[in-house]
Parts: sequence; C-alpha cells; structure tokens
Amino acid sequence: MDSSDVSFYMATGMAVAPTRIFLGIAAVQPSMPAPVVESESGVSGGNGGSEFRDTPSGAQIRKIVVHHGSYVNTIEVHYDDGNVFSHGVKAAPHVDSFVLGPGDFLIGIKGKTGNLDQDGGPYVEKISFVSNSGNQSPTWGGELPDPNLLNQLDIQVGGARNFVGEAGFAYNAPAGKSIVGFYGRSGDYIDQIGILVGKSPI
Repeated sequence: MDSSDVSFYMATGMAVAPTRIFLGIAAVQPSMPAPVVESESGVSGGNGGSEFRDTPSGAQIRKIVVHHGSYVNTIEVHYDDGNVFSHGVKAAPHVDSFVLGPGDFLIGIKGKTGNLDQDGGPYVEKISFVSNSGNQSPTWGGELPDPNLLNQLDIQVGGARNFVGEAGFAYNAPAGKSIVGFYGRSGDYIDQIGILVGKSPI
C-alpha cells in the first residue's frame, strides 16, 4: 500500500501537524483470455511418426485439405486469419478440400485406421468431416493399389494387398462446441488423429 504525508490546515490558516495516512490501492489483475482449446478427444491410429498438435489462435477453421491415396497422407487445416497447419507428407495421388461456408463450423470427423498387409502401421486409412449444418465431406483415402501396377512387395505377397487391422473411429464436439484443431502423429502418412475442442463461433 502507498502512503502520503498530508498537511491539514484550519480555517484560520494554522497548520496542523502533518499526518501520515495510508491510501489503499487495489491491484488490478489483467483479465486472462479464455483458452481456445478446452478439451481433446483421445486419438486413434498407430504410434509411428512424430507428434503434432495444432495451436489455434481463436480463428475459425475455414477449409480442410486432404492429400490421400491408400492412406491419408496429409491434412492441412486452414483458418480464416490466414494460418495453416499441415501434417504428413504431400506425396499422394489425390487432393481434395472440405470448405466451410458462412455460419458453418466443424463438429465431427469419422474414418478408419488400418494398413495394407506388410506395410507397417496402422495409419489413418480413411477420413471424412461434418459441419454443424450437416454438410459432410466424402470419405477420402482407403484406395487399394492398382493391381496393374504391382510393386515388388505386392509380388512377394502374391498380388495386390488388402487392408488389415481396420478399426473405425468417430469424434464429435459436444453441443455448443466446435473442432478448433487436431492432434496426433504423422510421418509419411497421418499415423494417428484426434480432435481439439473449443467454443463454437455462434
């Protein structure tokens, strides 16, 4: 607390001895912004690759770009403030986008994990996205290798390989919340994925 010496004067002009008084000044605590990420879902997939975790600033997801073939190779998360988080390697035969329009925000993902036999894994094999308005993307990934383009491993196992160890997953934001980012593991493919949940924009 601060103190000040204050001299009081009577109406006659005679000074009264200075008196020390204490002025209590309440400390002003700065308000802390609410956390953007309020909870997370848990993850599905394997333990290969390296960890990743989006760090959203509070901006809204506007577009998801998926590079895919037999697996989900890359997921790019585009925000309306211009930030982009990209996970995985962009060497895939197909690239597709799920665009969120005005009033639309992301609330759910679903897909499968698995791998082609003798191909390591599991990886995120397939994925799709859904918004609060019911807008849903196609399911991307899970494409079997072309039997006319057999590589050496395909020949060793007797022809085109099939997926093994498949397991479904589905993660949804609770009512009043939205998906604000993703976390998991990635290398050549998306090995593992889960959702980061925060407040919905409306």
